[in-house]
Amino acid sequence: MSLPISVSTSYRQPESSHIIIIPEVLSLIFLQSYYASHNYRFGTIRSREAPLIFLQICKRWSAVALATPELWSSLGYKLSHVGEKSNRDAVMINQWLARAKACPLWLKLRTSSDFDQSSHPVLETFIFHSRRWRHVDFALPPSVFPALNAVKGSLPLLRTLEFTLPDFFSIDAPRLDAFGGASSLRSLALLQNTIRPRMVEIPWLQLTQCSICVDTEGLDIFHCLYNIAKLTLTFNLDATLPPSHFEPPTRLPFLRTLSITCLRMSNPASFWNGLIVPSLSDINFRRNAGQTNSWAPEIYPFISRWASTIRRLTLCNAHLADDELVRCIREITLLEKLEIDEEGRSDYVSNDFMRLLQFDPDSSPCLAPKLQYIGFKGFYYLFDDNVFMDMVASRWRPLLVSGDAAHQVSCLKAVMLRPQRALDRQVVNHLDKLKEEGLGVFIFGN
Repeated sequence: MSLPISVSTSYRQPESSHIIIIPEVLSLIFLQSYYASHNYRFGTIRSREAPLIFLQICKRWSAVALATPELWSSLGYKLSHVGEKSNRDAVMINQWLARAKACPLWLKLRTSSDFDQSSHPVLETFIFHSRRWRHVDFALPPSVFPALNAVKGSLPLLRTLEFTLPDFFSIDAPRLDAFGGASSLRSLALLQNTIRPRMVEIPWLQLTQCSICVDTEGLDIFHCLYNIAKLTLTFNLDATLPPSHFEPPTRLPFLRTLSITCLRMSNPASFWNGLIVPSLSDINFRRNAGQTNSWAPEIYPFISRWASTIRRLTLCNAHLADDELVRCIREITLLEKLEIDEEGRSDYVSNDFMRLLQFDPDSSPCLAPKLQYIGFKGFYYLFDDNVFMDMVASRWRPLLVSGDAAHQVSCLKAVMLRPQRALDRQVVNHLDKLKEEGLGVFIFGN
């Protein structure tokens, strides 16, 4: 690992002359080097990576590193079969976490594919320091749930929890009660499809961010999310459910970001039609690419109901025709960000749609005048590259017509393309020039 510092003076100075870096500055340099590395979020016990590498340079560096608690406040580890190595690692990790002193801890645990034990020396060490857990990212098998439940009531600092079962375990697991008394918990992610809300005791009402996968047995959880501001849902349901499953309506007054992915259920309208979300500003609707019908009949009523507050719209595999997409966008008068993702389809987003987005002060007002971010990815676009370029150029530092608010548009800040074909070279060159002028341009696959 290279460190961006120099401890000696430049050329021509006497060999005995050195820059003296005071410990406080050296500590900051260590932290910046640590945060800049790819492992900055979670430390590692590998000796050739930060922070352990700092202990090997010289006594002074070692002393400063050991006196910098923040360097030791995060750690990731992979549990394997208990043996001499795991016992040695537990001793080392206990020393590591002790060096963090009173700093809140960021911890990550994974397991080897054959791990099925009920405990582990390193897990026990993590549990010993549970009162300082701030962020935990665990993928642990059900066999350790009884041991992990020992932390219940001892998590006063825990704010962020990411938890899942390893990929090689089924969802038939005992209930995990460890996090039921986490009074500071605000963000929860039950990752993948292996763990459901009913399997974990959580103080749901205090959450402000939540990412979960739900099936028919977890639908009642939404009435416990009153304070949620960001909600990411994966529906793993076999069929469309009748509205009675979501009665009475679910009021989420603070919800600003709603992301829904439908793995199998083609029509989630019975869920979102029962939502009351007066603060909603960001919508992300995704479904399986295998769906063939347009999603417009289900999407449009919901968008129309809350259009006055919506600022950002992402649709994946919605299969909206031009007129359906235009209808949705016209409802959202304050739309700032639009992202369309169609996997493997070639008959969406035509030249006509792109021309409606183009700004021309001498013609009728363009579509989505507040638009600042626009992205298309994942399919062979129906629109022509040059028509897209004309639209982008027209909205990049547009010539505003003073006194005519109807013809004024916001300046684009970024465009994103992920085509499954090569873009016209002249268009790419033009986009590169706009990028030099300050426009965010993100082109993938070219």
